[in-house]
Amino acid sequence: MTENQAKELLRKYLSGEATPAEASHVEQWFRQLETDKPGPSIDQKQAIRQQVFVSLQQAMTKGTSKPRLAGRWWLRAAAALLIGSAVFGAYQFLQPSSQSLMTAARRTQNEQPDTLRLADGTQVELGTRGRIDYAASTKKIRRIRLSQGEAFFNVKHDEQRPFIVDAGSGLSIKVLGTSFTVRNHANDGAAQVEVSTGKVAVRKNGRLIGILTRGQRLSYDHKTERATVVQLREVRSIMLSFSASSLGNVLRELEYAYNIRITLADTRLSQLKCTANFSSAQAPEDILDILCRLHHISFKTGSDPASFEIYP
Repeated sequence: MTENQAKELLRKYLSGEATPAEASHVEQWFRQLETDKPGPSIDQKQAIRQQVFVSLQQAMTKGTSKPRLAGRWWLRAAAALLIGSAVFGAYQFLQPSSQSLMTAARRTQNEQPDTLRLADGTQVELGTRGRIDYAASTKKIRRIRLSQGEAFFNVKHDEQRPFIVDAGSGLSIKVLGTSFTVRNHANDGAAQVEVSTGKVAVRKNGRLIGILTRGQRLSYDHKTERATVVQLREVRSIMLSFSASSLGNVLRELEYAYNIRITLADTRLSQLKCTANFSSAQAPEDILDILCRLHHISFKTGSDPASFEIYP
């Protein structure tokens, strides 16, 4: 495999175009990353570059075993060099660039939950014994891997860049902007996805196995390859905060959070400014009532209970 072929493989992986076999080979590298080992010196980088392409080529050949390098830190350095230098060059880790690539492991310490904020504004609450292997962001997609444990994702809405969580064994969750919990129980071959707000699509090796909306949980058994969906009695709530936001943007966020449709009888209303804090535990009708009272306007329910119209 040439360097250009390796670049293309990683580009396909980040854009979601890789086949299950190709994705599995790339993910092997991330599963072996360690963050507590010292990196290579500058004069070793050329040797690492050469070895990583040889190893990746071996991994892409059927019947070969996992690539072995001299020491775990070589794996970490090789993956960082291959992805950081060979693919995206000088992109910086966890910087607010829309084209940044992040490659690092993050796990909870001392059995304590951990919270991290990604460059795009997405907030991740990593549960006890949770581990995130990497997070990546390009112009077209945002991607993160939860290799074990539980994590709650409050995803920053971005219509142009879907957010994908890889939960291991070919299971992935794709959203535009919503909040949900993922549990990856690697030891007993099970996974769960619970949606707090919005809508998510769950896939297994690229095959759609479920579309979930607010208050639903999907459980997947990797051994039997069966998925079950149930309605939750209690749904985790999140804050919906707006600061000098246009009414148009506020309504768009509410549409994604509650999976509803809101129209404006007069498009000029979309320019009204709103500063307010709500909870997703509130009914959408209650939030719309508050917004309309603030601006001395009105709303009504449409023919569909999940549709609303705001008018002067």
